[in-house]
Amino acid sequence: MTYFLTLLAGLVGAILGFGIAALLGSVLAPVFGISTFEGAAGYFVIFVCGPLGGLVGLVAASIWMLRRRGVRTWGAVAGRLALIGLAIVALAAGGVGLLSMSGDILNPNGAPPRLMFEIKLPPNHEPPAMLRALEISLDTRKNQMLGAWSADKVRRENDRVVITGTVELYFRTSPRFLVMKLPSKNDIIFQLKLAASAPHSDELSPWYPADHVGESGKEQPRKPTAAEAYEVRYRVAWPGH
Repeated sequence: MTYFLTLLAGLVGAILGFGIAALLGSVLAPVFGISTFEGAAGYFVIFVCGPLGGLVGLVAASIWMLRRRGVRTWGAVAGRLALIGLAIVALAAGGVGLLSMSGDILNPNGAPPRLMFEIKLPPNHEPPAMLRALEISLDTRKNQMLGAWSADKVRRENDRVVITGTVELYFRTSPRFLVMKLPSKNDIIFQLKLAASAPHSDELSPWYPADHVGESGKEQPRKPTAAEAYEVRYRVAWPGH
């Protein structure tokens, strides 16, 4: 029970110490000539004053609780403080690990996975001479990522032209929409059939038709017409695979 109460007291002391030191730091920053330009004062408060105050609060509260629980000699106090410190480090590491697994970022410790896609144009349609005239993006509730075309991988399948590209998948989210903006300003919208975690795949998906067409100046998208028979297939490539 002594260790648990000391750990609890240390955490409370660290939080209080951080808050008090951050408050004092915000008052002292102008006295020390630290300006708010580019957030200098904020960095001083959050990364200097706050951590120092948290450390002082952690040690002071832990010693106070140990003394209340009958630990009198400084050697015994130091030994138990070391164990409490290791426990707090382990808790912090576990918390970081949980956040990395349950957070919004798909690959927080490395490069983001990439969506590798192919879009098949309607019969007898030719792509623009410069593919960048076709803007491509991945749209989610969290962000919009611009994609890039692979100009050297344009090919023809019978009367259909296939163009390829890639775009980064940064967030764990669903649904995702691959949106191709035509020179006419209409948007060809594909709703991707991907899980929020977007697992790696070595194989391309089946071909899927476009789900909607967004017309310039109109709020609601519509269903594609027979002349707008765009199709897409794709796979997710994770770093290291």
